[in-house]
Amino acid sequence: MTSLQDPAVATLIRTPVVPGAAQAPTAVIHPDRLLAVVQSGLLDTEPETCFDDLVQLALEVAGGERAYFTVVDAHRSFWKSAVGVDASEGREIRVEDSVSQIIIATDGALVIEDTRCDDRTRRLGVVTELGVGACIGFPVRDEAGHVIGGLCVMSNVRRSWTAQQQRALATLARAVSAEAQLRRALSDSRAQAEAMRDARDEQAALAGSLQESLLPPRLPAIPGISAAAAYLPAGHGVEVVGDFYDLFEAGGHWWAVMGDVCGHGVEAAKLTALARYTVRTEAAHPGATTRDVLLRLHDALIAQHGRTKMLTAALATLFPGPGGVTGRLCSAGHEPPLIRRADGRIDVPPTRGCVLGLTDDVVLEEADFVLGHGDALVLHTDGVTEARAGRGQELFGDDRLAEVLTQRYHGQNADGILDRVLQAVGEHNRGYHADDTAIMVIRA
Repeated sequence: MTSLQDPAVATLIRTPVVPGAAQAPTAVIHPDRLLAVVQSGLLDTEPETCFDDLVQLALEVAGGERAYFTVVDAHRSFWKSAVGVDASEGREIRVEDSVSQIIIATDGALVIEDTRCDDRTRRLGVVTELGVGACIGFPVRDEAGHVIGGLCVMSNVRRSWTAQQQRALATLARAVSAEAQLRRALSDSRAQAEAMRDARDEQAALAGSLQESLLPPRLPAIPGISAAAAYLPAGHGVEVVGDFYDLFEAGGHWWAVMGDVCGHGVEAAKLTALARYTVRTEAAHPGATTRDVLLRLHDALIAQHGRTKMLTAALATLFPGPGGVTGRLCSAGHEPPLIRRADGRIDVPPTRGCVLGLTDDVVLEEADFVLGHGDALVLHTDGVTEARAGRGQELFGDDRLAEVLTQRYHGQNADGILDRVLQAVGEHNRGYHADDTAIMVIRA
C-alpha cells in the first residue's frame, strides 16, 4: 500500500485547513512523512515519563523557559511532551504557527538567537503569542529518517546558543528518536508475529531490532588508536538483555563505556537506551569526569525507576597523543578493566565502585592510566569470565582471560586481540551461551 492510498494519510491530507491561514511547507504534507507520523503511534497520546525526562533534561542543558517534543501532522503540532507550559487548555497549535514546520522543511537543526529579526519566525503564532525571543530545535526521526517532529527549547529573551548546548540537544533529539523507534519496532514485531502466529519468531525479530538499536553500528576511527568490539547474544538471541558498549567523542576527547543492565526483555532495552544516551549527554558537559558521568547516570536511574533497577558500568576517558594514550577509568560495580602491556604483562587499574541505581551513597573511585605503543585497554562484561560449557561446568574465569591476553600478539591490532579472546571463550563454552557477552579492545 502506498502512502497516498493509506486511509489515515488520505484523511490528513483531505482535512481542510483554516480559511485564510498560511499553508504549511510542502515537506510537512509529504505523504511518506505523514505515513511515518501515523505509524509512530504518538499522535493524541498522553504524556509519558520517558519523553518528559528527556525534554526536561533538554531544558536544563540549554536553559530557557519552555521545551517541547512535538509530533507534527498536516495541520497541527502536537505536544507529546511539554515542560514549562500550561497544557491544560490543549496540547497542540496549528502547524503554520509552529517552529517545527521549519525543522521539517529544512530537514535539520534550527538555531535562532532573535526570533523577531528572523524572517522564518517573526510572524509565527508561537513567537507572537508566547513572546518567544530565541529558539533552538532538532529533528526527531523515524527509523527511515523521516522527520516526524522536533525537540525544541525556547527562551523569552534574545540569546545565543553555545556549540556545547547544540551538541547536547542534538544528542537528546537522537535519544527521543531512539525511544520512538523502539516503540515502533516493538509494535511492528508484535504485528508481524501475530500474522505469522509464531511467538518465537516474534521474540527473535524484536530482540534483533532492539539490540541493534542499542549498540553503535560501527566504532569511530580514532588517530593513534586501534579499536574493536563485539557482542554475542545469550542462548538463541530471542530475548533482549542489557549488555552495551559505546565509543564516542565529547568535550574534546574520547570516551569508552561498557555496561551491563540487570534484567531481560523490553524493560532492559529501555534501561540500556537510557544509560547509553545519558552517558553521552553528560559526557558533553564541560569538564565532566568519568565519576561525574556515572553519578549522573545513577541519579537518572533513581529519578526514573526509584530503586528498582540496577546496572554496572566501566567508563574511560581517552586522550591520544604522540607518546600513546593517557586516560582515566571509573568502574561502578563492573568487571575490572584490564590493561595488556605490549610485553604481555597484565595490569589491573585500582578502580572501585558500587552498582548504580540501588543506594543513596554511591562510592566511585577513579584511576589514571597510560597506554604506551602496543598497550591495550580491555573492557568486558561478565559474559566473558562466566562463560562455561553448561550448567555446573567450570567458568572461563579471570585467570584464563589473563592467560589469553598474556599471549604474544606480534603486530596485531585490536581486532586480533579481540578475535583471540572470542576464540578462547568459544572453545571453552562449546557454543553454550548462558549470558550475553560484550568486549571492547582499545590499543595504542
